Amino acid sequence: KNIDNLRKVKNVRLPQQENLNVHPVNYKRSDIDPSGIGNMPSQILAVFMVFPTESGSVEVPSVSASVNSYGGKSKVVSNKVKINVKKLPEGAPENFKNAVGNFSVKIIKTSSEKVEKKKPVNITVKVSGEGNLSDLVLPKILPSDKYEIYNPNIRVKSRPGENGLKGEILENYVLIPQDSGDFEVKTEAFSFFDPIQRKYVDLGEKSLKLSAFTHDEVLAARSTVEKVNEY
Repeated sequence: KNIDNLRKVKNVRLPQQENLNVHPVNYKRSDIDPSGIGNMPSQILAVFMVFPTESGSVEVPSVSASVNSYGGKSKVVSNKVKINVKKLPEGAPENFKNAVGNFSVKIIKTSSEKVEKKKPVNITVKVSGEGNLSDLVLPKILPSDKYEIYNPNIRVKSRPGENGLKGEILENYVLIPQDSGDFEVKTEAFSFFDPIQRKYVDLGEKSLKLSAFTHDEVLAARSTVEKVNEY
């Protein structure tokens, strides 16, 4: 009932659990509404986005927070909420993992230099869209005897959207061609379920064609300006 008590609430937390992935949206406090339920002041302290990982009845656990007062520190908990989660339709593609939303996949070479035999080159697999973005099973680059590939550095750029988290995930790989000549880099096939269109979308594999050169070929292909700069 005392508005000042709302300012003492801190450490708002919604715990993770096996059947629920929890992502904080923001901890920005709203303005205090002096005439809330039962004429008690109220305030929004945090917003979370949750993604259930199983169908059926799923219980969202209590949100907890700490309250600092002159009498010491105490803990408060919210009510629990049950949600009814629909099953995904039958007929999913074989390569479907867990993507629900609307996504696109690209594979690109992110370094500007010519590809050289036995020298590292940067390749990025970019997954963009909106949905359960931060929880996706990502499409990896397929192995090949044409190149050596290392585990990617993964960066997530996301923000809340209308139908999930919106943004992109960048899988940054280092790839080393084993020989000169033309070769192709492919990703695993990727598919998702579009809840708006109510259908599965199979994007298949994505590929990138590259040509690797020997060191002598790279030197011979340099422009006059590049030769002068090196000199």
